[in-house]
Amino acid sequence: MQLSEIKPGVWSFFPLLICLVSTFYLVGLIWVIQLIQYPLFAKVGAAEFLAFHLEHSERIVLALSIPTLLSLGSSFALLGLRPAGIPDWMTWLNLALCLSFWVVTALVQIPLHTTLSAGFDEALIKTLVDGNWWRTLIWTLQGLLLVVMSGFALIKAIK
Repeated sequence: MQLSEIKPGVWSFFPLLICLVSTFYLVGLIWVIQLIQYPLFAKVGAAEFLAFHLEHSERIVLALSIPTLLSLGSSFALLGLRPAGIPDWMTWLNLALCLSFWVVTALVQIPLHTTLSAGFDEALIKTLVDGNWWRTLIWTLQGLLLVVMSGFALIKAIK
């Protein structure tokens, strides 16, 4: 099939698909971080904490980098290129949720990790875990919104 044979509008599904897939990867990852990884910080112990935290920080960047950039880029792309059937306000809400994740990360989670990189602090770890519920909620809501958006796009496409 050549590009000229593809129906107009088919390309508008690519940003939605990229956003849906990357965001759902991130939804799964944030739940693993929230329920498993962050709570384990308190179990490592003071002697091993610095090495453990450094290793976590280096590895998590690898797991997050590409999917978060894909989610962000495709959220912006959906503003101008969205499948028919998706209300404009949903694309703006999707972008707002995506950006709010970045804001919470930059203003809350990164400073906590920076402080924890100096050493074990059980109270600070609890603050990290508790504060991460906001990011978990944001990505989960964004994932659910993208499912609804996909449904609207599919209903319109098959009509």
